[in-house]
Amino acid sequence: MTLATALCTLLLVTSCGDDSEPDDDAGPDRESSSTPTSEETVEETPEAPATDPETVIQDYFAAQRVGDAAAICAFEDDTFETFKYGEPGQPCLDDLANNQAQPVWADPVVVVSLEESEGTATAVLEPNAGSSAQATMTLTAVDGEWLVSAFS
Repeated sequence: MTLATALCTLLLVTSCGDDSEPDDDAGPDRESSSTPTSEETVEETPEAPATDPETVIQDYFAAQRVGDAAAICAFEDDTFETFKYGEPGQPCLDDLANNQAQPVWADPVVVVSLEESEGTATAVLEPNAGSSAQATMTLTAVDGEWLVSAFS
């Protein structure tokens, strides 16, 4: 038996485990939870966009602060994702920035103004931690949920 074969066999045997241990290889299941170590800080991010624009704004930036790509992408409409990533869907999920914590965003983001009109909301924000620089975000109601459609 070669060393490589022995190592492969060892990996297969040790990865089997018994049924009393949780399966850590199940992948990123949004419904499962893990217990953070004392050195970790975990910020909860919601699974789906909310029904009011201000909550979506806060939840969208919360997802960015922790690098939760699935939540970030759930808050963006297809038009915005096409503008940012070339097409909606998987490119958003694969985007490196969406998969890394971004502590640059304020917690909470200051909403300076928010105007809603016929399925569109426009907000002036102070989104950066430690800065009063302003940005504008547009949200669009899609099937009863507010989604980010522009940010500049």
